[in-house]
Amino acid sequence: MPRKCSVPCCRSNYDGTTERISTFKFPNDPNLREKWIKCINPKDFQPTKYSYVCVKRFEPHLVIYEDKKQKPNGELLITKRSYPTLVSGAYPTSFLNQSPYLSKTLPLKRKTPEERRSEIEERCNLQFEAWCAADNITSFEDFVSQLPQKGIGDWIYVVQDESVLFLKLSNGCVCRLLCHVELKII
Repeated sequence: MPRKCSVPCCRSNYDGTTERISTFKFPNDPNLREKWIKCINPKDFQPTKYSYVCVKRFEPHLVIYEDKKQKPNGELLITKRSYPTLVSGAYPTSFLNQSPYLSKTLPLKRKTPEERRSEIEERCNLQFEAWCAADNITSFEDFVSQLPQKGIGDWIYVVQDESVLFLKLSNGCVCRLLCHVELKII
């Protein structure tokens, strides 16, 4: 028989409802237990061993539905739990049927430096792939037509026959050639 939720105005798992959802026992730790009682805000309520709170009162990232373990060969093994559990120190924060000030959104757990570094690397790789796909030159004429849009800075370019000459001049009193690059289509 499903356990009923102790939160006032919550009808989860009660007779007459078709909804059957997971519930969690009040914690044994006295400090966390007191926090749960304050969050739920019932009048003159003291939980017993038969008091539970339904999964709807917890933010999704606080509920564990599966276990993950890495095998020695590096493969990640994921197994679904028969019954969900809560992360350590979790407490109820979502109370739709009560005053809005009782519900609060908890900050998400910070990512580790390795996770952030991995996300940045993945984002950079995707941006580079998109840039490579957009920076595709199919012919010499295509290359020459894109030169004005590419913003080549203070370089000057000269197109002659099947080649492009890039020049960089100094800004001093005497004009002198600092560098040149010549591209030829072979």
